[in-house]
Amino acid sequence: MMKASAAFYVEKFWPLVLSAALSFFFFWNIKDGFCYDSLFDKSVDNALSISGTLIGFFLTIFTVLSSINTRRMKFIRDQDAYSRVQKYLINTIVWHFVSILVLFLYPIIESLPAYDYILPFHLSITLFSVIYSWTLSVRFSRIFFIILKS
Repeated sequence: MMKASAAFYVEKFWPLVLSAALSFFFFWNIKDGFCYDSLFDKSVDNALSISGTLIGFFLTIFTVLSSINTRRMKFIRDQDAYSRVQKYLINTIVWHFVSILVLFLYPIIESLPAYDYILPFHLSITLFSVIYSWTLSVRFSRIFFIILKS
């Protein structure tokens, strides 16, 4: 078994760290009177359409990935790293579904009696899931284009 390098850990965890840091920053910097409804009205439609499009894109890549026979892809298969590439792709697709689910929970939370107390937490979770799914997309796309390059 090979030792994991620092680059491996950076590649694996940078989307999580960046998403957590931005969500934490957002949560602790919410000002009184911040207009939650306008934030969601303007961004939910865009986030839903982008996530839906990316899900379709990554599902297509999932089928194309097995047919790629470049020199780098052969190296990845020989080094048993193909399962990690597939895991990154599956995690990206799953987190886009999670972000869509979290975005659809907003109308339910809006009808709860504790709306004012729950809303900041829901916004932080929503922001985390959207940023995390998008950073996972960037990570996998970067890897995929490197595979295609050779």
